[in-house]
Amino acid sequence: SLARLLLPQLPASALQPGSRYSLSALEAERERLDDFLKNQGYYAFSPDYLLFKADTSVGDRQFKLYLSVKQATPPEALRSYRLQNVAVYPNMAYTDSAQAGIDTQQVDGLVFVDGSGSFKADRLAPFVFLRPGQLYNRSAELTMANRLSSLGNFRYVTVRFDLPDSLPPGSGPVDLQARIDLAPAPRRRLRYETQFLSKSNNFVGPALKLGYQNRNLFRGGELLNVDLNAGFETQFAGGRQTGLNAFEVGLKGELVFPRILSPVSLGGNLGYGLPRTRLVSGVSLLNRVNFYRLRSFQAGFGYQWQTNRFVSHDLQPASISFTGLSRTSPEFDAILAANPFLR
Repeated sequence: SLARLLLPQLPASALQPGSRYSLSALEAERERLDDFLKNQGYYAFSPDYLLFKADTSVGDRQFKLYLSVKQATPPEALRSYRLQNVAVYPNMAYTDSAQAGIDTQQVDGLVFVDGSGSFKADRLAPFVFLRPGQLYNRSAELTMANRLSSLGNFRYVTVRFDLPDSLPPGSGPVDLQARIDLAPAPRRRLRYETQFLSKSNNFVGPALKLGYQNRNLFRGGELLNVDLNAGFETQFAGGRQTGLNAFEVGLKGELVFPRILSPVSLGGNLGYGLPRTRLVSGVSLLNRVNFYRLRSFQAGFGYQWQTNRFVSHDLQPASISFTGLSRTSPEFDAILAANPFLR
């Protein structure tokens, strides 16, 4: 069974006739073949079970290379595994297999065990890439763990597989039980900062920042950030500019969905990373005492995703930014009239 799988993979190998002997190349080839086998259901296989033999008897500084499976390879490593059951525990603090009366729900063949209702099963199911009836796939497991961690809702993600006590007869796939344990991070967070600012235009003064975060607003991994900032400053410059005062206050909100919200399909998971839909809005007010009051507003809607580790995309179909003076003093109007460039 291994030969039928591995022989078609040999043309893609870095080990080709005429290449120089390299121990690192042999080790890399074992890892490559092991990754391939693990994506074909061979959960218990290991690169250590592959053995290269070099025959240098042909002379002329040449050798023949043979690949085989070690004789000591355990029987369970030579069998493929099929997922029989996939159980997801979204909140380990509230779920225990020994407890009775725990809420269970089935979505897309997955069993969700959660006594807290902290995460909607239908929202979590698209991030679980393992499904009952499928052969074990290492790439799907790693991608799933990466996506679940990228949500920002869980402190850790643990994937466990339980093998049967004994192998069934025959050469067919062996049933494998999968369990995904998720430990939620604190859902809400409140932070504050106090600052004392000194600027190059001789304005100095205190400032305060307040921030609120909800990691799971609608129990689907949505992230809400609300930031409030306020500050007061006065100018120490000497002469006529001494004593100028100003205060500023601003409010900004951001809502991030861990999926693409669109009336039309934009194509699956959109590549490498976790796709996000981002809504942002903010207002601010700056008041220069005895001069002017400046209002600003911004709002935006867009998508963010990655196609690989090095390329990310930020698409904003809608973005609005407004800035305007709501009040000016006669003194400030006189300054603008005398300085066209400033106006």
